Amino acid sequence: MKLTIRIILTSLSLVTMVAWAQEPTSLQEQYQALVESYFAYYEKGEIDEAQSALEQALTLIPDAESNFLLRGNLAEILVARGDTVPALEQLSIALGERPGVEALRVRRAELLEEKGLLQEALMDLDQLVANAPDKEVRRFNRARVRSRLELYEGAANDLQYIIEHNDAAYLPRIALAEVEEKRGNAIEAERILSHLINTYPATPIAYRRRAELLMRQERKAEALADIRKVINDLQPVEAEDYRIRAEIWLLYGEKAMAERDFAKAESLSASSTEKDL
Repeated sequence: MKLTIRIILTSLSLVTMVAWAQEPTSLQEQYQALVESYFAYYEKGEIDEAQSALEQALTLIPDAESNFLLRGNLAEILVARGDTVPALEQLSIALGERPGVEALRVRRAELLEEKGLLQEALMDLDQLVANAPDKEVRRFNRARVRSRLELYEGAANDLQYIIEHNDAAYLPRIALAEVEEKRGNAIEAERILSHLINTYPATPIAYRRRAELLMRQERKAEALADIRKVINDLQPVEAEDYRIRAEIWLLYGEKAMAERDFAKAESLSASSTEKDL
């Protein structure tokens, strides 16, 4: 959130000069003081006061040209508090004021997807891709949302577009394998993952995804070989690796070995959480 605010700060002084020129001096000064106090409060970690300063500024001059920036920052405070719905409202108002500011649309699409409002998120992503069709991240995000909506052909089209324009694309191929399996093309999914494993043998993600794919086909010996490769030869080992192997042990009926791996997974997850804290 600090990074977003610091980026906005450089343009804020330029935009607000236009707005202030249209307001009485007393309002100009109050508005400027509130904006400055917002940054001061935020830098000190006084979030309640920072939020209040933004809300007062927006109320003081409701048609200020810089308000879309303030609303973007207010939305980030609300998100940090877990208040996603009012954050979305602020972003929507800001986009109504400045529909061409793509950073606002990108953020709204993210929050809409997090809330499970996938059709609405897709509308924003459609606009973003239309504005910049060669931006991989936008197509990748749209493919994910399309897949969640079971629009598998559209998702595959986005991912294939990325791959056609970037032969080294790794994660889009992982995503494409998932989409292909979901639309009934398990052989193609396996082919994509095998290609990644042959091309990038030291990268574990494709091994994990192929192991899961093979498990779903009850090809437990091949699945076990893939996840053993990750655990024995590739570092660092993650909790997910032990969870996958535990599930394979269950397919074999090896409950004791499965329990041991589930315990290892839980221990690794706990360690990772402690590091994050």
